[in-house]
Amino acid sequence: MESDERQRGAAGRQKCFRRCSAAAGDDLAADVIWKIRLPRLLAGMVLGGALALSGYLLQVFFTTPLPALLLLGISSGAKLTVALALIFVLRQHRMASAAFLILAAFAGGYAVHGALCCLWRAGFGV
Repeated sequence: MESDERQRGAAGRQKCFRRCSAAAGDDLAADVIWKIRLPRLLAGMVLGGALALSGYLLQVFFTTPLPALLLLGISSGAKLTVALALIFVLRQHRMASAAFLILAAFAGGYAVHGALCCLWRAGFGV
């Protein structure tokens, strides 16, 4: 019974490997894996690592075991900057692109982080 399950599992892995190793355009499954699933998997791994690194750096920098972005105000600064950017762009009767809003959020979060660093160095003990 167990050997049947192993044989079916091995056959399934071999079939999956053959589909994945097919030349691009030969098989729809290979195209989906190589052009959609694998890039998303790699992007998720890179972004997850970046989030882990940013959390570690916040812990080290502020010497706090749990420095939440909401408690430090970094998220709020990012949201405020996006809101101000939307108001500015919409008053000009223009459309705001997603890239513009992402850059605005990054700039706002970075500005609040810079302000926190200045306060921390000045001895206010953020």
